[in-house]
Amino acid sequence: MKNIKFLMIIIFLLSFISIGNAQDISSGVVKVLRKTANYEYIVPYWSKKYDESKRGTGFIIKWQGQPRIITNAHVIKNYISIYANKHNQAKQFEFQVEFIANDIDIALLKLSDPKAEKEFFKNTPFFDFDKNLPTKEMPITLLGFPNYGDNLKILSGKVSRYEYRKVANMEQREQYRTLAMVISAIVHPGNSGGPVINQKNNKVVGIAFQGAKEGTVGHSITINTIQRFFKDIEDGSYDGVPFINIKTYDLISEQVRKELKMGKEDTGVFVEELCSLDNYELQEGDIITHIDNINIANNGTIEGPFGDRVLFRYHIKNKQIGDSASLSIIRNGEKQNIDVKLGKLQTTCPGPIFNEQPVFCMKSGVCFTKLTFNYYGSDEGSYPTEERKEIVKAVNVLPIKQNKGYDWAEHKIVDEINSIKIVEFKDVLKAFETPLEKEGKKYHKIVFDNEKFIILQAGEEGDMLDKKIKEDWSINSFKSKIFEELNKQ
Repeated sequence: MKNIKFLMIIIFLLSFISIGNAQDISSGVVKVLRKTANYEYIVPYWSKKYDESKRGTGFIIKWQGQPRIITNAHVIKNYISIYANKHNQAKQFEFQVEFIANDIDIALLKLSDPKAEKEFFKNTPFFDFDKNLPTKEMPITLLGFPNYGDNLKILSGKVSRYEYRKVANMEQREQYRTLAMVISAIVHPGNSGGPVINQKNNKVVGIAFQGAKEGTVGHSITINTIQRFFKDIEDGSYDGVPFINIKTYDLISEQVRKELKMGKEDTGVFVEELCSLDNYELQEGDIITHIDNINIANNGTIEGPFGDRVLFRYHIKNKQIGDSASLSIIRNGEKQNIDVKLGKLQTTCPGPIFNEQPVFCMKSGVCFTKLTFNYYGSDEGSYPTEERKEIVKAVNVLPIKQNKGYDWAEHKIVDEINSIKIVEFKDVLKAFETPLEKEGKKYHKIVFDNEKFIILQAGEEGDMLDKKIKEDWSINSFKSKIFEELNKQ
């Protein structure tokens, strides 16, 4: 009994020391505040929908020898302005985004005014990063500014497990998952972006980014994802996480495996479709058995951190765009090895997109836009081809007399404009520059993928109509800034 009591006292003291150490470095934790603007995608000619203020947490590090704040990308989502202050500092300082990685929920901030560095970073400890993934049950400390108070909160916990989860900014896309460290310290709103530190050495092992709905655990971005981010930005830009753009299905059925001429010891996944403009050496019908010499099970999983199983696709998350993955395949019953170059996710419905005005233009009261997640709200499941790299839609038809009977065209895919095939959005620019003419009158003919069409006024009549629409509907511009930039290309 005495030994048990003594042990409990030791554990208590160690915990106290850990919290004390956390307090010593706590001045390196900052409150991050942002003012945001959200764009309207259904009526993109009204540029900004609403403004709001949000807050989160960040912490101070050194990157390439310079002081920076690291936080979550969703903490500064759709920002207009960003300010930060340390918990022991009343004055707020303006920051700007140096790099942002929405697909892994990380952002790096720097002071807008370099002359303020001495004042802001005075007597500030810089957080260091640990090198390896923490083992399960390792004691950790979470620091942050939850919304239920104004002061810094320090919480202790342990590493529970690892799992792949969607990040906040990409929650609509199944493809964008990242390895998450599940911790017993609860991540409340406002804690996002706060450091998760190893209690033994006070080094950062993760960045808090999400709490569980049940409010019992928190989720943290892992150290290997953070390391991948820093490697990506070494060249001065963030390229994003890589993908193998293919559809596969699992080979659970023994009968199916026999039909595919797989050996008794062979396992893997079947390549159903190539969803890419890249020239892959893969072929539809291939069976992928290994990735970088790691065995792929018939359910599409490989062995992950500390014995947990994860989907084989997640193996490439630690690679960079442009890297290669070595694949062992079975093709027509024969085994061979091929290398596949990793690229970006390819889809005709890109996004979500942040801090960018929607791409749009308007002619004679009909607004055209490029399909994105922001507009559609989900993935149509289509992939780019040489015939259609992007999807253009007539997103909005103003109820004016010239467009009577055109309401059916809203949200329909545009196939041709003035006999020019619409492969990508910049083709819209070219097409409207060359109106059709009949009996001395100029007009635009818009053909949709169901072969129905509408006719819009062009020439002097079209210009007069556009001028009247601008006045009547209080529309500032019929073109997005991005549209105008495309026009220069």
